[in-house]
Amino acid sequence: LKPFIDLLRRAKRFVCAASLQCGVGRSAMPPVTSSVFASSHSPGAFGAQRVAVVTGANKGVGYHIAYQLSKCCCMDVIIACRDPIKGAEAAEKLGARYMHLDLHSFDSIGEFVQRMTTEVGQLDVLVNNAATAFKESDPTPFEQQAGPTLRVNFWGTTRLTDGLLPLLRKSLANGGRPHPGNI
Repeated sequence: LKPFIDLLRRAKRFVCAASLQCGVGRSAMPPVTSSVFASSHSPGAFGAQRVAVVTGANKGVGYHIAYQLSKCCCMDVIIACRDPIKGAEAAEKLGARYMHLDLHSFDSIGEFVQRMTTEVGQLDVLVNNAATAFKESDPTPFEQQAGPTLRVNFWGTTRLTDGLLPLLRKSLANGGRPHPGNI
């Protein structure tokens, strides 16, 4: 239970930091119709608001982070996950956009980065939430679990972040305050 509580605390700190970055205090969240969060830099193809990508946001902690960024920070949120059905359902519930991303596939990561660059053109917040884990009861030997786990949780996340850094730097150059984070 303690690791889960620690995870929730990290997620809460991340959302609070993003909220403060947007100019919002922890207790006074403006209504969704507020234009307080309109980007001060030139809009990309996605719109004038700030843009957040949350990986693994189709359920769990990622879903709730996407909810907070969408509803409380009035950001355009992109839900990036590998399951198109669950991703589209979550995006519809949140008023967000779904884009396919499978961190196990370097081709998928490259396609996601390309779509972000051409279709969206900006990125202000990146939440690296997606991960994979073997269940404790899984009979797969540890030596065989390590490779796939590292491929997604380390190499996939690193490749995605490296690919999106130019968009985060562009936000900084245009007067924004980009905020990458790992959950």
